Amino acid sequence: MIIYEEAYRKAKEIRPDINLCTEYENAYVFGAKEDENYIGGYGHTPVVIIKEDGLVTNMLELEVIGAGKEIRSIFV
Repeated sequence: MIIYEEAYRKAKEIRPDINLCTEYENAYVFGAKEDENYIGGYGHTPVVIIKEDGLVTNMLELEVIGAGKEIRSIFV
């Protein structure tokens, strides 16, 4: 099981501009406030880290796995 700090480090390697995270039962979803101005597109998609094994993935894969209940929002 991966903890928030490990997930944050992984996500930051992929997207240095992340500044927010939504924690779910099964995953952390990292993004940037400026992403609200875009619908998809390179550089503006969330980074998803699966809690169980630390797998770095995307929102489509998270739909398959299931995020579970939202736990909290974190501004980083």
